[in-house]
Amino acid sequence: METRKIQTTKSGSYFVTLPKPWVEKLDIEKNKELMMSIDEDNNLVIYPLRNQESYVNEFILPIEDYLEENSLERCINSSYIQGADIINIASKNTIALEKKRLLKDAVSNLIGTEISEEFANRISIRILVDPLKFPLANLINRIYMLVSSMHADAVKAFQESDKILAEDVINREREVDKLFFLMIRQLNLSLTNRLNLSDICMSAIKIDCVLGIVLARDLSKMAHYAAEIAKECVKLVEKESIKLIDKELKEYISKMSRFTIKMQQNAILAFFKSDFMRANNVLNDIQEVIEFDHKTEQMVLDQVKDNNLIVSLITISRNLRNIANSAVDVAQDLQAKYRPKETYKREFSPEQMPNALDIVTSLGNEKE
Repeated sequence: METRKIQTTKSGSYFVTLPKPWVEKLDIEKNKELMMSIDEDNNLVIYPLRNQESYVNEFILPIEDYLEENSLERCINSSYIQGADIINIASKNTIALEKKRLLKDAVSNLIGTEISEEFANRISIRILVDPLKFPLANLINRIYMLVSSMHADAVKAFQESDKILAEDVINREREVDKLFFLMIRQLNLSLTNRLNLSDICMSAIKIDCVLGIVLARDLSKMAHYAAEIAKECVKLVEKESIKLIDKELKEYISKMSRFTIKMQQNAILAFFKSDFMRANNVLNDIQEVIEFDHKTEQMVLDQVKDNNLIVSLITISRNLRNIANSAVDVAQDLQAKYRPKETYKREFSPEQMPNALDIVTSLGNEKE
């Protein structure tokens, strides 16, 4: 770290010179514009305008290095998240048709990707997504809308024995994953200076941007648990055991779901409105969900005789509880960034620093 003195011009303007290594490293030329912003701590942040097309990140993945099942697809996901513009899949031999099919499926799971070139022993994947069109807040909102509908429709499918609706819920989980991968890619591009964080995160409080990714992760968990409820519903419909469930028990599980959905809504509202007390209420509500879960389990054990049906119903209840736990995580995300309305900073000189020995003495101990 280095310090520089503020200088003035005859007109009364203030200026400081820029460090030469920084200018040369970022290839900042004369007359090139710089962006400036003031963060929540009144620090002045200076950064250059970025040109996303100034260079291309190309990743090369030899197929022979990824022979274990699903390892190549996971590495493609990793390359996408790390900001690759081109992903080349290469092989020493002809790529099998089945392997090409799997690669095409992997590409379809990533927003803004397409296969641009295809040869016997090489496939090129190009990422064309424009990061400026996907602000983090918009992505979070889309994820939340998907997650909320998945939860409601999974329980509706359970109530109405609707296998088609349940399968639709399961398919929607993939859409949530695609949005989550894009969010991580966006943040990674900003951290590697290929994208200005302020272009995708409008908040003046930068921890909002980081916690936005944490929030998306928690919402993704909710999507997973809703999909698990839908999977149990499909099994129950296929085996026709859903007809054996008592109406009162169905309604109680639905009541638990409605309470959990309310927790979801309050958690997301608390996060975006920085509503500390609303988040606190969500944290307190988890105890009621635990009681719902225990009572559901007891009702199932008292009323149901089929072991497979018992397992499915308890799994549904447990996943509703898991959704509530994720809502608690969202509420805690808010509390991690919350600041009281009034904060201030004060000077703290070295003379004011407490002496460790004085602290020991104040606790009734001897200095020695």
